[in-house]
Amino acid sequence: YPNASRFIPERFIDIDGALTNDDPAQYIFGFDRRVCPGWYTADTFVWSAIVTMLATLDISSVKDDQGKVISFTRTFITGLVR
Repeated sequence: YPNASRFIPERFIDIDGALTNDDPAQYIFGFDRRVCPGWYTADTFVWSAIVTMLATLDISSVKDDQGKVISFTRTFITGLVR
């Protein structure tokens, strides 16, 4: 891909706005005899982790002692550590 290090999700959308047939999951784990042996394990683990989080966590807005929703403003900083 040109500019492979940049996040450009539009590269997977064609002129009509539909998804292209270029599925990275078909080649990121290798081909034929050189395929990654942990491919199915990794795929199953990620699926299991997402399903477990969705089933067990209550994903909702934070509320104060009176039950009112606490609003916040998102602030983003550069880097990994403040």
